[in-house]
Amino acid sequence: MMPSARGMALGCFEMSGTLNPIAYYNRLPVSPTVDICLVLDPMLATGGSASATVDILKEWGAKKIKYMGLARRT
Repeated sequence: MMPSARGMALGCFEMSGTLNPIAYYNRLPVSPTVDICLVLDPMLATGGSASATVDILKEWGAKKIKYMGLARRT
């Protein structure tokens, strides 16, 4: 669907008990090389890890960030 899209990964989770977001995986290049960043979140609970991810992308230099919460119905 998006053949020119470049895949990068940034992994965050919330520490149980404290719910503090922890970034455990970062495969971003040194400087931004894309126009739009898509944050794909498979589970939105408190929003802490999603918010931390957006903060990391802003600090990295991302100008446009889009969020997609992908929840499944149980």
